[in-house]
Amino acid sequence: MLHIYLFRLLTCLFIFSVTTLGAELNVVIISPHFPANHRSFCIRLQEAGVRVLGIDQVPLPDELKDCMDDYYQVSDLHHYSELVQACHYFQ
Repeated sequence: MLHIYLFRLLTCLFIFSVTTLGAELNVVIISPHFPANHRSFCIRLQEAGVRVLGIDQVPLPDELKDCMDDYYQVSDLHHYSELVQACHYFQ
């Protein structure tokens, strides 16, 4: 349970630093549908002006389409070369 609170605290600090510094950031979320709290994390990042990108091996769920700026589907998340290719796609 402690790790959830630390994650939330770090998320708040990250979002605060993004909004106060006005930095243009890209955040790549691997497997954005799991765990379920990634959706709210993606929403908050996007509200803070961060470009939210997703990589997963399943099609993007409908509930995540509104909070992702771009998405790349791979055949297997365990294949490093596919993850590298996905990151190149976002550039």
